[in-house]
Amino acid sequence: MAPHWKCGSGQPVAGSNPALSATTPGALEAKPCVAGCAAPLTHIRVRSRRMLAGAFALAPFAPSRRLMPRLPEITPIEYGTFRFPDPALARRRGVVVGYAIRHRGGVFLFDTGLGFGNAELEETYHPEARRVEEALAGAGFAIDDVTAIANCHLHADHAGQNLAFPGVPIYVQAAEWELAHTTDHTILEWVDFPGATYLPLTGDHEPFDGFRIIATPGHTKGHQSLAVQTDHGLVVLAGQAVYTLDEWVGNADELEGRSGAPDRDAYDRSLERLRGLEPRHVYFGHDRRSWTRSGS
Repeated sequence: MAPHWKCGSGQPVAGSNPALSATTPGALEAKPCVAGCAAPLTHIRVRSRRMLAGAFALAPFAPSRRLMPRLPEITPIEYGTFRFPDPALARRRGVVVGYAIRHRGGVFLFDTGLGFGNAELEETYHPEARRVEEALAGAGFAIDDVTAIANCHLHADHAGQNLAFPGVPIYVQAAEWELAHTTDHTILEWVDFPGATYLPLTGDHEPFDGFRIIATPGHTKGHQSLAVQTDHGLVVLAGQAVYTLDEWVGNADELEGRSGAPDRDAYDRSLERLRGLEPRHVYFGHDRRSWTRSGS
């Protein structure tokens, strides 16, 4: 069974920091936070989709050293490895993979990887993590190239370095945001930080032409995946909607995500929904391997 990246430290308590609750898409209201975060109100800025679209339309993009591809180009970004706490998986070591998508508007980053400095997480998982700056540089990107982010969910191995991106819009499902701020779901100091700019979504959303964020609940209530139309066909970044290539093709071993999902029916529906897109390629959040449709 795949691990759930939660931390028992910092039980939710009443606090003075406001969190955000989504009402209608692009509309938010402030409410008291129960996470106990001590940062002031101004540390989180959320823009409406219309405002965000305008910002992207007007902001100049400084091209990187490479020529921009005509359509999105996807590059895996390995953030590190970890030890499974389950004794049955002691002989194996997990991997955390995000993805950088270079497109006409900049670089869209799917997940930010493992965070640093939490004693409980380090004792449980013994991670060997890479700083996001280093991981991006190793793949030919600068951290300032990143113009937008989506977290597949807010567990500490997928959103652990969000705080390296103050002011950069971060797409997240509103249901996931609520989980993070009302339950023992993640490490909040890695999610709430000065300059954090979250854009909560309710369901699917198209942030740019050729990009589609797809709600895929199951592993968590607010999990999301990403579909990108490229020169090579439709590519799906599954995140943790499905744990490995083997699980995707229906041949999972002990390293799979369904048995540990809080909602197995939703997990199954989300997996079938992604398969129904008939993608040419599929990439995963915890597998270096990718899947390519036969005959492609």
